[in-house]
Amino acid sequence: MVSSHPLSSVPPMPLPTVQDVSVYSVWCLPCALSFVPLVWVTIGANLVILLVCTIMSVAFTIRNKQARSGKGGPIEGREGFFYTI
Repeated sequence: MVSSHPLSSVPPMPLPTVQDVSVYSVWCLPCALSFVPLVWVTIGANLVILLVCTIMSVAFTIRNKQARSGKGGPIEGREGFFYTI
């Protein structure tokens, strides 16, 4: 098939994967040092996600207990509604 587009025979470039970044950072020491802040930001973001999930799970558990005992009233204004944890 003949195409008039000048780049028609060039295959598309794949997006870099985590493995590409990790292999590149292992074999290229000057480049690996630039990834250190990114690794710490990723670890910090994951810890924030875990913290928020823990806080919300505890809050939902407390609110479900209140709704079951009748102390807190219905959740979301619907009788028999409970949060899924």
